[in-house]
Amino acid sequence: MSKTMARPRIDSLQPGFSLSENIWGTSSWGTINNPNLEPLESKNIDVSWEWYFAEGGLLAATLFYKDMKNFEESESISVYWQDFRGATDLTGVTALSALMEIPDESRCLPDRYSIWHDIGVRSGCDLVTVRANRNGAGATTQGVELSYNQNYDFLPGIWSGLGIALNYTYSDSETEAEQGTLTTELAAMPLARVPRHTANATLFWERDGHLIRLSYNYRTDSLENRSFFNGALWNEGGDRLDLSATWKINDNFSMTLSGVNLTDEISRQYYTSLTDPGIEAEGNALDGDVTTSRTIKEWQTGRLFRLGVRASF
Repeated sequence: MSKTMARPRIDSLQPGFSLSENIWGTSSWGTINNPNLEPLESKNIDVSWEWYFAEGGLLAATLFYKDMKNFEESESISVYWQDFRGATDLTGVTALSALMEIPDESRCLPDRYSIWHDIGVRSGCDLVTVRANRNGAGATTQGVELSYNQNYDFLPGIWSGLGIALNYTYSDSETEAEQGTLTTELAAMPLARVPRHTANATLFWERDGHLIRLSYNYRTDSLENRSFFNGALWNEGGDRLDLSATWKINDNFSMTLSGVNLTDEISRQYYTSLTDPGIEAEGNALDGDVTTSRTIKEWQTGRLFRLGVRASF
């Protein structure tokens, strides 16, 4: 058994809070930083078996279990924000004390969008989407990792430069259900950005300073945030193919070529309901029987190619 610790990201420890009033759109947003974030602590158990069956050949299997606490996450909620403009004494005011679940027109941030666009005031108060950083109470993850690596240097001629690296990981994780900082109910969910199935395959050829490497990555859906309005935000799984190559011109010069995202993958995030009053609670999207068609964001970065020359003297 081993114990590890990881400190929070330095950007997450900035003190203070910020608010952006959006008079041209239907939602303003605020961010509450948390300089009191605790380090992530983890107790780990790993059992591995490795077989080096040849020079440059490996077959391995690893069972792992991790018990974590104080993992960093963010939560979001739609609330009303107190308007401090014109205030002369802000003694004792904190970010949390500025939030109001029930609109109070006498002291809330006004709904300028509805007023300026003459569409009818919803409540007189601007509904603000607030995000806050926090420590999760606890989470566990367990699974297995399988690996196979081999250089086929026993093949004749130029084929002796061939090699392959395969890796597969199954991970089953769950966080504790708990009460959030912003009066949010945080359900028991998988750890953020940890797919249940991940696979990598790399086929390469390397000889006399020349190299060609083709890498494939596959992953299933994963949680992005278990607190997203009245539900959870998920990352759709997908696959990706990358290429890198090096041609050695002589002892001093070489040419390189890389191609990223050859499959031209489209990334997508979708929403599932947890406490949304208008939608039936759906729970964990990784367990099936959950609607995954409520797209929140979709983007495409396209293929990227780079051609370069390296020189060494």
